[in-house]
Amino acid sequence: MVALPARRPRGFIILGSILLVLAVLAAIAVLALAAAAAWYWNDLPSLDKATDYRPHQHLQVLTADGVEIAQFGTERRIYVALKDTPPLLKQAVLAVEDADFYEHGAISWRGVLRAAVSHARGGVGGGASTITQQVSRTFFLSTRRTAERKIKEALIAWQLERELSKDEILELYCNQIYLGQRAYGYGAGAQVYFGKPLQQVNLAEAALLAGLQNNPIYANPIVNEAAARKRQQWVLKRMLVTGAITEAQYNEALAARLVYRRPSFVDVPAAHVAEMARRAVVERLGEKAYTEGVRVVTSLRADEQRAAHAALRRALMGLERKQAWRGPEDHENLPSDPAQADRAAALALRDGRDDDDLRLAIVLAASPKEVTARLATGDTVVLKGDALKSLPGLTAALQPNAPAATAIRRGALLRLTQVQKGKTLEWAFAQWPRAEGAWVSLDPGTGRVRSLVGGFAFSRNQFNRATSAARQPGSSFKPFLYSAALERGIQPETLVDDAPLLDADGGVPNWNPQNSDGKFDGEISLREGLVRSKNLVSIRVLKEMGLAHARDWVARFGFDKAKQPDNLTLALGTGSVTPLQMAQGYAVFANGGHRVTPVLIEKILDAKGNVLFEAPPANRWATPAAWCRNATCSSSTP
Repeated sequence: MVALPARRPRGFIILGSILLVLAVLAAIAVLALAAAAAWYWNDLPSLDKATDYRPHQHLQVLTADGVEIAQFGTERRIYVALKDTPPLLKQAVLAVEDADFYEHGAISWRGVLRAAVSHARGGVGGGASTITQQVSRTFFLSTRRTAERKIKEALIAWQLERELSKDEILELYCNQIYLGQRAYGYGAGAQVYFGKPLQQVNLAEAALLAGLQNNPIYANPIVNEAAARKRQQWVLKRMLVTGAITEAQYNEALAARLVYRRPSFVDVPAAHVAEMARRAVVERLGEKAYTEGVRVVTSLRADEQRAAHAALRRALMGLERKQAWRGPEDHENLPSDPAQADRAAALALRDGRDDDDLRLAIVLAASPKEVTARLATGDTVVLKGDALKSLPGLTAALQPNAPAATAIRRGALLRLTQVQKGKTLEWAFAQWPRAEGAWVSLDPGTGRVRSLVGGFAFSRNQFNRATSAARQPGSSFKPFLYSAALERGIQPETLVDDAPLLDADGGVPNWNPQNSDGKFDGEISLREGLVRSKNLVSIRVLKEMGLAHARDWVARFGFDKAKQPDNLTLALGTGSVTPLQMAQGYAVFANGGHRVTPVLIEKILDAKGNVLFEAPPANRWATPAAWCRNATCSSSTP
């Protein structure tokens, strides 16, 4: 009998066939990928953008003591080297984006398999892209989900891993990733969302920043805090799972209260100065000033600028509180349904322009005894009692029969402010000041501008009154004319007649100026005439020394001679000067006769700290007695 070979089980044959088919398909897939890689290889971009990284960095304007005034540019970016990046942030990024970053090559096959299994089970899983692949996509490719892009992404990632170290790739990622609110990179993100340098963020803040790249436009804390916090919690969970943090750290970070920087927040309000600096730099460097990380250091002192801004606003708002109520800025028809009314009110407030002092509000209910309003922040304010009398005419505006133009009704958009009442702040009605003002202070010994405010609100009017508003100085101009008289030999004790002007026939002339007090004191000394600001004394002194001499003399203080009248009205300050010119002029008196040139821009630096421009060194002309009240005084004398 012949022995026949044993038959293989049918199932084994089918399994073998399936494995063979899979092997063939895998081989075909590999060949197809290889062919595709070869096809796209010559179409890959140069790696220079990554290997010679020159990130767009905004133009930054700073005070002399290093506080940011403003930034200009489409991208906010503060470049931070990886060695200066907090370890907690690096761990957060790796935990949520690529936990095996330092172990795998350009592609994480474990991540690919994990994502595939998750999708096969119907879940969303985690993305399979490594940090290197994300750098490839961010620098060189679009975000379109196509097979071509994925192949090119893998090929570029492989090239990057050959050219750069893991730390260099991670540094590129941390400085290029978009985080919403025009912030690129974690350095800018820390400033935009928390108002602090990246090196100062805590674990809770680092986790929130690390989670932003998932949906930076719609899930950042300014737009949707709930979504941002949910993502932050996911990042913290991943850090706990990967062992980057302990259970105690995890719980503490979850409970931590996050304080966000308001989008409108400005640490030093100096918008007019920022615009002056921007123009100066763009004139010097052109449009590249907005992208190359240029820093402009001004001569301003942060505390002095804040005080100047507050003082000017306080004065103008105080003057406005004496003016009659002019009526709401606008009116919104609020539906009777509460939910719809809330949405309409929020939309109206969002489209309006809020202000730190004059807060935009919409009236929800109004009566002669009480007004309920909502602020742009969402807070509700109730005004009653003295608040309803905070501006003249408010009582009439709250009556049922008040004219439509001034009436305060439900839906009215108006301004509120906080005023000091004893030890507390209380809400009161307000309105934009019609009067304007400017402020300049400078160091008379060096010409350095210490504070400058060009108007009440740059957002409403960009005209810089401190440097460009030529106005009549009035009696404040008299000291310059009296110094011209002293130069001519007229002595402080010289007697001058304080009496009405008479024409040649002894009659009253057509131009018949008076003293401010309406009195005439006869012969008084030059010194007394200046102390009491006597107009008739000033006119006679000017007439005695001559107009030509006076106009030539005041030009030496920095005033434009052509803008000073060639007649006796000059004695009353009827010429045209700017606040900056007045500050420069009075500095001459403080310096014992030496004139200084105002300096606003101390230096301009490139992104690496190289000096592109530097103002001449400050030479103090003042004596020690004049300057040792200042913490930065010099004991040197001319």
